[in-house]
Amino acid sequence: MYNDIVRYATRCDVCQRVKPSNSKPRGMMFPRYLTVAWDVASLDIMGPFPGSSTGNTHLLVFEDLFTKWVELVPIRSTTSAVILEKFKSVILNRYGTPSTIIIDNASNFVSSMVRQLTQSCGIQHRTTKLYHCQANPTERANRNVRQLIRTYIDQPRHTRLDCFIVELQFELNSTVHSSTKCSPAFLHLALSLSRRAAELFACKYRSGRMSSSNVQAERVEASC
Repeated sequence: MYNDIVRYATRCDVCQRVKPSNSKPRGMMFPRYLTVAWDVASLDIMGPFPGSSTGNTHLLVFEDLFTKWVELVPIRSTTSAVILEKFKSVILNRYGTPSTIIIDNASNFVSSMVRQLTQSCGIQHRTTKLYHCQANPTERANRNVRQLIRTYIDQPRHTRLDCFIVELQFELNSTVHSSTKCSPAFLHLALSLSRRAAELFACKYRSGRMSSSNVQAERVEASC
């Protein structure tokens, strides 16, 4: 009945010509023009995960919007101090200072410490709309990370997620991206990385079975 009423009201010639619209106008949309790697970066936090032997329970995810390069950083705490420390060591000291960072409205992302750093470095601090996490480009990378964890790492090994961060990051950065038609590694490093090691990793862990020849390797991984 509700649909019938709406359909009748929208087809009424008098209503369409006389009654004003009370809806808000649509916001202006604009494309992002990206030409330089790490000029615009986004970041987000995944977790909590089962605590590892080193005490890490979350993943700090950085993404370059131009090359789609992803950096995965295990962290113990999600405070602003920890985020800024990893941002300086992983992004600023490796790839330089981005002109813009895109983050959500979590308190640890919009604190005075974060704003002070962005202002001192001349970084434009952009936040997404409230209750609209999809506006953060890193959310798409988070979905890929979550899919890799569920596919290649068995439930008992989730407490040793730190041991597989390198393989997961390699998988993300060596896979051809649908929007750029190139791998992040090719755009970022001008290299086509060999995926033989990644394929061996996938065959080993997707099966969920460890042969006797892999027991020693399993012990080595457990010690990391």
